[in-house]
Amino acid sequence: SLREMTKEKDNFKERFMQTYDQMTKLEEKLIQAQNEYDELLLKKNKIQQMNDRISMKNEDYRSFFFNYESKFKKLSNWEKEIIEKEKEVRAIKKRENPY
Repeated sequence: SLREMTKEKDNFKERFMQTYDQMTKLEEKLIQAQNEYDELLLKKNKIQQMNDRISMKNEDYRSFFFNYESKFKKLSNWEKEIIEKEKEVRAIKKRENPY
């Protein structure tokens, strides 16, 4: 009958609208999730850049200290050489002038 068909049509229309509303809400959630993901990706990239800069600085410091350490060793060796030369000079002076 026409009444039943109209009722069925209304039910279908109502179910369709509910489904459409649910899809719209899911789409909004998907867009929100995508935006949050994009933000997190930006943050991750910024953190990675900071880590890269820190790594470079650490390398700079490492090479600086390695350089400093090798210079310090050279100085230490020179100091030992100077002490040896002073001993030699004193020994020569003693031989030349024992008194």
